[in-house]
Amino acid sequence: MKHFLIRNKTTHMKLKYNKRNVIVTAFMGLFSTISSQAAVESDLLVGYTRAASANRGGNDQIVAQIRQGIIRMNNANRNSRTDVTVVERSIAEFSIEENGRDLIDMLTEWRNRRGGTSEGVSQRDLEERLGVDLSCIVSVGGGVRGVAFLNNPYSAVIVSQARLHTLGHEVGHNYNAVHDQGSELVASSSNSLSGNRYTFMASGGRSNGSIVDHYSNPDVSYQGAVTGTRDRNNARRLFDQRNVRANFRSRPANPRPPAPRPPAAPTPPTNPGGGIVPGDDFQELQFRHSNRCVDNQGSTRRRTSYIQWRCRSHVNGSFRFERRGGGFWRIRSQRSNLCIDMTGTSRNRGEIVQWPCNNHRNQQWRIVQRGGSTSPWFWLQARVGRRCMNQSGVSLANLGPIEQFACRDLDWQWLRFR
Repeated sequence: MKHFLIRNKTTHMKLKYNKRNVIVTAFMGLFSTISSQAAVESDLLVGYTRAASANRGGNDQIVAQIRQGIIRMNNANRNSRTDVTVVERSIAEFSIEENGRDLIDMLTEWRNRRGGTSEGVSQRDLEERLGVDLSCIVSVGGGVRGVAFLNNPYSAVIVSQARLHTLGHEVGHNYNAVHDQGSELVASSSNSLSGNRYTFMASGGRSNGSIVDHYSNPDVSYQGAVTGTRDRNNARRLFDQRNVRANFRSRPANPRPPAPRPPAAPTPPTNPGGGIVPGDDFQELQFRHSNRCVDNQGSTRRRTSYIQWRCRSHVNGSFRFERRGGGFWRIRSQRSNLCIDMTGTSRNRGEIVQWPCNNHRNQQWRIVQRGGSTSPWFWLQARVGRRCMNQSGVSLANLGPIEQFACRDLDWQWLRFR
């Protein structure tokens, strides 16, 4: 029977647990936006509860703060020479009831992969099809501020009224990093940097400005102060685990749902559009997998690429279909008065952008009905190359990029008018 240690500002207590070693922490921080580069990538799924979203002011706000946390964590990896990068694969709301439950209970449910997104995609299926190596749930929680399994993909963090708990600390535990000793409650010479600053793996209720973007490393300094010692070297722990974490699951080249699918694109029917005919007015295009809509980012500039964004009956995501003959359509943005264009390439992963409307084939798309004669779902298939509009990365969040890819019966290629 193994143990885990719970620490908070006022109490220390040891409990039994019969699975893995778990560390619960009381480290808090606010994230800054600093870009990073690293060599060995691990893929991250972050889920959040409806209560956590409400605490931060809505889905857009909590997603933005989670992304800031990922950026700051990668900045710490770069500064500390861990050779680690954490890559966002999906950020999504999950239908997990909190009802006053403590964070350890939440983490146990998350680790057992019992959750599902608010759109009905199961956590298990999403992790498998995205090749997720790290998985975190963000909640309002209770009892403690963060919990993570050592040397294991799963962690949980909570939000507060003022800030989002930093991901870098808990994900550090997933890489087998431990607390920098002596820092649980008060500053001390053994862990304090210049001006009472602390590394990511310090614990205790640290203020926003006291946490620097570093994991402890005796070979790296911050403002003239060495960030670690021979015995306090979490950068080494992350470095040693980088390949283990990155290879927890294989990243699919073109993620697919777990159900078997035909390996080749079906031959389009003789009447490709079936019963689907676009209206004369502007309409939104909604993806099946995410329930989000094609969006031009509010830009009026040519070459702007398309993303997915929450559907909101806004001009950024509204399009008019104009007949071009032969069953093809030109698609005009209400926001920019420019047309959806495939940039002249017919290769997989080819970029889809907006461009001044013309009669070239690069701007001609066919509606190919999927799912039966009464289904509202369809592909948008390009005339050049016969590839389909595809949401890259199978993201459930805003800002997910859009590209062209070989047509398959996958939820992230199925669209409908809205």
